Amino acid sequence: MKKNNNKLTFRKILTLYSLGIILVMLAINFTSLSSLKNNYFSFNMHLTDLSQVHNLYVEIDELYSHIDNYTLSGDHDYLEKYNHKLKNVIKKIEDHMERTTDNEIYYKYYDAKNMIATFSSRSDAIIRNHDVQMEQIYIDELLSELERLKSYIQEELQSIITLKLNVVSSIYSNLKEVILNKEGQTFLYTLIITIVCFTIAYLFSQQLSKPIHQLVIQLKKVAKGNYDTTEVKIRGRGELQTLIDCFNYMMVKLRKQMELINEKAVMQKKITARRNKESGNGQFIKTVPIELLAIPD
Repeated sequence: MKKNNNKLTFRKILTLYSLGIILVMLAINFTSLSSLKNNYFSFNMHLTDLSQVHNLYVEIDELYSHIDNYTLSGDHDYLEKYNHKLKNVIKKIEDHMERTTDNEIYYKYYDAKNMIATFSSRSDAIIRNHDVQMEQIYIDELLSELERLKSYIQEELQSIITLKLNVVSSIYSNLKEVILNKEGQTFLYTLIITIVCFTIAYLFSQQLSKPIHQLVIQLKKVAKGNYDTTEVKIRGRGELQTLIDCFNYMMVKLRKQMELINEKAVMQKKITARRNKESGNGQFIKTVPIELLAIPD
């Protein structure tokens, strides 16, 4: 029973050792993948924001162009495009204000939204003056003020783009570092797996070869005529265990046979010595039971 317990203990230690290494590797891999995933989503989100802020920059130009074209042509289609575009711009800025977690960027969006509200009121003034056929010189002055206001809004958006570029650059650096660390971890995992495989192979080979080695040693002793060989006490598996059991059984039977042979040899010596002392060989032989002279099979 003790041998079985030792075998089970070896298996448990080997299993726990392997499972422990696998769990540690999985934990490290999960952590690195989570970090990589978070950096990727953050990087993608800020790139999307950058694209949207750039679109806002372009749309401010379009707002001014619609007002300018309306004052030149009087086509109300430009007014419809202006009103539609203005609502979209305000909605996008409000969405950005809700999503952003950076206070500095938030207040820049807030300033841009207030300037767009001023831009809208100045545009309404230009439209009213144009509708009442105000002198073109006065309308041109209002357009110049509106263009300056457009530049201020775009400067504010440009500063937001600069801040977001810095954030994207920082996230990119982190993402690159995580990827490089992942490459290092891949090499480390390969090394660990290789060591674990060699360790397990070595332990199993030892478990298999040790009984065979002990069996060979005992067989050499038997070949030299040493029948007092001890049993092979190491446990094996399957056919190997059967071979060990057969060897141990064979040694028990051989020892018993050798003990009987030795006993008969001693008895034969005693008989021979007694026969030499007796004068009548035939009479002496008759007094010896025939069974004592027989060697058992």
